[in-house]
Amino acid sequence: MLTCIFEDTFLESSRFLAYALHTLTSIEIPLHIFGAYLIITKTPRIMRTAKYSILQLHLACTVMDLTITSLWIFYVWIPSSSGYSVGLMSTVGVNPLLQSFLAFHTMLAVAVSYVCLFENRYDAVVIGSIVYNNFLMIAIGCNGLLTTLVMILVHRPYRISVLEMCGIGKKAGQQSIIEVTLLKMRAVGVVSGG
Repeated sequence: MLTCIFEDTFLESSRFLAYALHTLTSIEIPLHIFGAYLIITKTPRIMRTAKYSILQLHLACTVMDLTITSLWIFYVWIPSSSGYSVGLMSTVGVNPLLQSFLAFHTMLAVAVSYVCLFENRYDAVVIGSIVYNNFLMIAIGCNGLLTTLVMILVHRPYRISVLEMCGIGKKAGQQSIIEVTLLKMRAVGVVSGG
């Protein structure tokens, strides 16, 4: 049976983890700045709709990376789900509960940024066809409306049938359409108080 014996060397200490992650942070900061520069200046014109979503995701990942590898640096004790912070926030004296809160919310910001990026891509791909479909539905609706109006205005049997359905045709005492319309308008005016 193998056992893990604590020898209290520098490589086993929490300070080694902090120094290693601070070294990684010093390498990562120029790379993150360069990545943001590339996103801002070198994004192709065809991807301009996704440019700001990509930049938002990159900045959220940068903040999370700096939070975890420099500000927070959580030293984990694996057998139990516990540990303590050895980052710059602990050195300054920030409450561990506040550190956990900030770290959790930076991770949450990255998750939201991923959702925003995928939502942006979905909208860019699908909205074009939605606009086309809306235009198509309006065109089909106008076609149906115009053909109905033309049928009523041009063909006498359809016009008579529609007028009878509205109570204006021959069944209304053989009065002219104008007379019946005026009578109905007067009745509406009397009912409404006009």
